[in-house]
Amino acid sequence: MAGDQTKASLIRGIKSGYYSHAYIISCADEIKAHELVVSIAALICLGDETRNIGDNPDFITLDCDGLPIDKLREVMNELCFRPFSDNKRVVYLKGVHLLDEKKQNALLKTLEEPPDGTVFMLTGTEAGILPTIRSRCTRLRIALDADDDIFGALLRSGVSEADAERALMYCGGIESRANAICFDETVSSILSDSVSYIETVLGGRAVFSLPKTISADRASARLSLEFMLEYMGNLLSAKTTFPNKVFTGRQISDIINQIAVTLMRIQQNDSIQQAFDCLAASVLEIV
Repeated sequence: MAGDQTKASLIRGIKSGYYSHAYIISCADEIKAHELVVSIAALICLGDETRNIGDNPDFITLDCDGLPIDKLREVMNELCFRPFSDNKRVVYLKGVHLLDEKKQNALLKTLEEPPDGTVFMLTGTEAGILPTIRSRCTRLRIALDADDDIFGALLRSGVSEADAERALMYCGGIESRANAICFDETVSSILSDSVSYIETVLGGRAVFSLPKTISADRASARLSLEFMLEYMGNLLSAKTTFPNKVFTGRQISDIINQIAVTLMRIQQNDSIQQAFDCLAASVLEIV
């Protein structure tokens, strides 16, 4: 499976006593990245990657989505104290790209002078992480699952071919997202509303209000934009077509750029409605 070779190599290194003070795990599948972090934390803190790390006090987890800078600084300052056991701890920062520049610089200060016995495990999109942070970390890239593997797994779980093909078109090679599209009604609704939204704008019509599925929270808005990116990617690769209209490659690329900009705005805590209004206006100008 994707990521097994990376995991096995990392575990061998740690067991031999060779490992970095900080890692960036680059993987579009958040579940795979999380599973790797938990295994490594168990190995470092408990000596066995198969053990349950649970709520071990030497395994510190910070979700960077909306993380206050005061909380980040507080945790970083507390790292000057020794770990509770065996002089080793793991600090897991989930979604570092969601931190703004000020917060990332606060993290950078600790990475520049890492506390003894502390290993940092960072996950997130590398493009959104400061180069100065990336340069101080060992990068681990986990490949996505092959389309055929995802499609076969969906069929084996009882999904129809039509639903499996729909999931495959929008999952971005992430098996957990394909499963969510098929089995999670909320995710499926976000996908449907996202496709409807982007098709409305591509058709030259303005959208004055966002569906509640998309505007519910930032996570939903980000997922919606990621689905729109997949939609435009499918147009670019001719996996799908837009009814009664042909777009040039330049137009599609420009729209993809605008969706990516909107995604960044959402990550930087801009108003969801305002960000999507700007997206719609930009796309209408392009088409």
